[in-house]
Amino acid sequence: MDITPYSLLWVNVTSSIFIAIYVIITNNKRVIAKIPIWITVLFTIIISLRLLFPIEFLKISHTFASYDFLPPIDDVLHKNVSLPFKIFSFNISFAYVFCLIWGLASVILFLNYFISYYKLYKIIKFTPQLDNNYLEILNRVKNENRFKFKTKLIYSGAVEFPAECGYFSQTIFINAYNYTEDELRYILLHELVHFKYGTNWINLFVNILNIIFWWNPIIYIYKKYINNLVEIYVDSKVTKDMDDSQKCNYVKCIFKVSEIITNNDTSN
Repeated sequence: MDITPYSLLWVNVTSSIFIAIYVIITNNKRVIAKIPIWITVLFTIIISLRLLFPIEFLKISHTFASYDFLPPIDDVLHKNVSLPFKIFSFNISFAYVFCLIWGLASVILFLNYFISYYKLYKIIKFTPQLDNNYLEILNRVKNENRFKFKTKLIYSGAVEFPAECGYFSQTIFINAYNYTEDELRYILLHELVHFKYGTNWINLFVNILNIIFWWNPIIYIYKKYINNLVEIYVDSKVTKDMDDSQKCNYVKCIFKVSEIITNNDTSN
């Protein structure tokens, strides 16, 4: 086994093809509703591992050698960069420059992601949980659906729209808006279902791919697609046992939250 510029290139090409096929196959609400969430998780993990470990098997590479496939790209990767002045005592190839830029950008993106998550962690740690009607509704919704995991509820004017986070315990953020009790029940149920099915783990894997392979446009498409797919999947689970009237009210609530997000984006 070996890792070569060709194996890195080939793994990205093949993985991008599989991502595109998966997006095309599941690009239907009925299909998404029937596919278990673990399939999406498994697919994301497999794609992540394949991209993170671009190993080229020697027997295959002997038959399909790097210089036999895509020779123009191979030549460009090994071509020396022409500099107006000499910095190092050795020649620098385009592959070296690309890897250097790639690594630096990935480190910067990772630090930005880590700092953002750390700030969120500090907010969660030092913000007291609600102790009023909101918390009573949360406990009622959890009991009705038999959700046993720990949930912290934070109500803040700094939050633009309802959201949740957490991998081992959950925190739900509620924005400062005068929701009705029914609307609040739907919103909390939606966020609780997110945590029940571990959608944050899916987003984590996709974010890791996005940080490392920031130069691959397919990864951005996949990230946006996964976000939409997860929301559709969660909505299908929330409304699974609802009657038509409840589904209608739930959809109205979702549209209301969407309008709030749109208005906040416009005002910003």
